[in-house]
Parts: sequence; structure tokens; C-alpha cells
Amino acid sequence: MYRTILVGTDGSPTATEAVDAAARLAASLGSQLHVLSVADDADIGRRILAEADARARGFDVVCSAHLTSGHPGRAIVECATTVGADLVVVGDKGMHGVNRLLTGSVPNFVAHNAPCSVLLVDSTRRAEPDGHDSTPAA
Repeated sequence: MYRTILVGTDGSPTATEAVDAAARLAASLGSQLHVLSVADDADIGRRILAEADARARGFDVVCSAHLTSGHPGRAIVECATTVGADLVVVGDKGMHGVNRLLTGSVPNFVAHNAPCSVLLVDSTRRAEPDGHDSTPAA
């Protein structure tokens, strides 16, 4: 079904949820997994990719790492095109604060511009530090 999966990560808890979901899916389907970090500081980007690789190996998946800088949404879409991704996996929580206001929601950008299917992982609630759903009851 999905032979090539790309997941974007910034190392945040919500992005880590997306990495886990992508690795779990890649393991179950026998898919290639590509992990992308978009970071202005290459050392930080390499650290994020090393952590993602370690998590993927926990699911018995070897991943290909990609590091770039710039607008995260555009970088994910470009990388998906380059690697021929059948599926892009991102957490449902985009950038925070001023960066989000300036560049827009990364998941929203990817969902509208990716050249393939997109899986938005419900990562926000599961990534809460206390493990509880922070969504108010209706």
C-alpha cells in the first residue's frame, strides 16, 4: 500500500508521536521510512535525526535521514516529491507562537500541498507530559 513513507520531525513531543506512528506503519507494511528535520542549526538537526533513527530502530525499521533548513511545510512537500513518498506523516500540532502566525500551520500546509496522501497523527493530546488528555470535556 505505502512503499515510501516520509515523516517530518522537529524533536518535539508531538513530532515524536508522528515518528513513532510512521515507524510502526513502516514496520507493519515493510515500507521505506524517510525522516526529515528542518533546522537552521545543523547540529540540532542532526541530533533530532539521530533520536528519530533510534526510535525507528525500536520498531525494527531503518530510516533514511534528511536535513534541510527553511519553511518546514515547503521542505516536507519538496522532500516527499524527491523521495517519491506515497505517504507523509506529520503531527497535528504545528509551529507555536509568532512562527506559526508568520508561516502558517505546517500540518495544514502539508495537507494541502503534498504530492501524496497525508496522515495527521493525533499527537497533541497523547504528547501531554502527564499523559492525560488536555481537551476539555464537552
